[in-house]
Amino acid sequence: MIENLQRLSKVGVVLNLKSELPDNYVNYQIIEYLKLVKSSKFDLDKLVGFCEELNSSFNSGNYIASILVIRAIINHIPPIFGQQTFHQVISQVSKSRRELFKPLEEIARDVADLHTHDVIRHKENLPTRNQVEPFKPNLEFLLQEILVEMEKIK
Repeated sequence: MIENLQRLSKVGVVLNLKSELPDNYVNYQIIEYLKLVKSSKFDLDKLVGFCEELNSSFNSGNYIASILVIRAIINHIPPIFGQQTFHQVISQVSKSRRELFKPLEEIARDVADLHTHDVIRHKENLPTRNQVEPFKPNLEFLLQEILVEMEKIK
């Protein structure tokens, strides 16, 4: 399957992923592609685990866990792009990609940080589906870009 993905990407065919159950945060086909990637440089098992846990948490309505896993993903993947931080990844990609990645760094990270670092108060606000869901397309695009980068690395 990964060979087919590589062949298609070499001729410029864009991934057209099947639709799925609307509650999955990460498209199951992307997770399957990530599982198939073999590299001596990067082991994607933890990234796959993050994606599976994100789906499980999101489908269960666990939005604190969901936003924290999104933050964990963007903290975890910069070396794939040859960088140390996600901010550095953003600064090194094309303008179109930068615009898609920025909400993950500038908004999703802040939502996660708020729920991670805020101390207990008299009245608490929990993240809602609406606070977590808007990052689905951005994260999906990031994961697709990881697949492209992994083809280059092997």
